[in-house]
Amino acid sequence: MVSKPNKVILSDGFCAQKFKPSSIDRNSVFTSHFSGIPIGLKLNQQGQCTLGKGKDLILVNPNQISLFHCLWYSGEGKGKIGGPKNVNTQMVAMLLNAANHGLNGIHYPILSQFGGPYANLQTFAQFLYQSALIDPQGVGQTLSDTIDSFHA
Repeated sequence: MVSKPNKVILSDGFCAQKFKPSSIDRNSVFTSHFSGIPIGLKLNQQGQCTLGKGKDLILVNPNQISLFHCLWYSGEGKGKIGGPKNVNTQMVAMLLNAANHGLNGIHYPILSQFGGPYANLQTFAQFLYQSALIDPQGVGQTLSDTIDSFHA
């Protein structure tokens, strides 16, 4: 008999393309969940970053970047805002998974109301962000490995 994993989470790609979270709007601003702008952004002299793909590049205020932007423009390089080892993208995916525990087949009981260590989503988001500020590549890799290990 095969035992079920204690977590079942969705990938950042699934969150970007198909997932319709019910408790957090993907279009909400990154800074409203995490305590700062996405990690590793390259800002110009006006304090803006480049966002987009191919020839469709725009300049945006980093305080206006949404969760969806972090999912859609993942990776590193021109127009991408995933951050080192895709840390921003992975943090958003984990936040959406935590927010939707018990929905859409997700089993990620990280919040205290489900027996987890975090009092609420804001506390979890702050933990992720503060950890990523210290070691963005390590946190990005750890979150990626976690998603790969427990992906639905």
